Amino acid sequence: MLDATRGEAPNLTHLGALCHHLGVVQFAQGDTRDLSSGFCVDDNARALIVAVDVLAIDPRNAEAHRIGEAALALLERTQLPDGFHNLLDQAGDFIVEGGRSQDATGRAIWALGVTASRGTPAPWRERAETLLARQWSTARQLTASRARAYAMLGAALMAARSQEARRTLEVLGRLLLGEVDAVVRHPAERRYDLHVVEGPKIPAAGRKYHLADLAVQNLVGSFAVARVLRSTAGRLPSIP
Repeated sequence: MLDATRGEAPNLTHLGALCHHLGVVQFAQGDTRDLSSGFCVDDNARALIVAVDVLAIDPRNAEAHRIGEAALALLERTQLPDGFHNLLDQAGDFIVEGGRSQDATGRAIWALGVTASRGTPAPWRERAETLLARQWSTARQLTASRARAYAMLGAALMAARSQEARRTLEVLGRLLLGEVDAVVRHPAERRYDLHVVEGPKIPAAGRKYHLADLAVQNLVGSFAVARVLRSTAGRLPSIP
């Protein structure tokens, strides 16, 4: 993605090779996609973000249009009343065992927020907004910290345009304020480490997540993350 930091669209040859008309496959051997591995929401949510970002640099990029269309269509097919079904087989049918994932729902909301809020093709924005309108209530009921963080990214991008998104951002922000134990910035690596505690606030319960600067910038204007950053300043533990 170094090309993108210079204002140049990255080469999508490899990602394009992994993209089937049903979406981006889970696994591959080199640049040969393994259709037997099926598809998942997690991968296609990320692919949609890549496509949207590439089109912001190069609006005529045909490969970005193809990848983004396949990924967005997969999110439409996998939407449920209470989230997204994560796993599909090679025919695009739901894999029931292990098919539900809060992470997948959080990532999908993030990707849809990116799509609905940026200068993407108007039909994509409209489709993304339609999907989001059905999922804000689900986002507020997420219990996994990482899924909540992903959903907050999508809500932050839509907060200026949607009352439901603002409400979601506030609810998840309050929930995460009680779970974030520390925020440690690593300027040289352009990332933050979040120490997230899902159980009792003891060191053994801590988990460490990485957020890039750009992701944090999407949120820092919201009261939730701004309060987290302020409240932890001056008492940040070092990370081994």
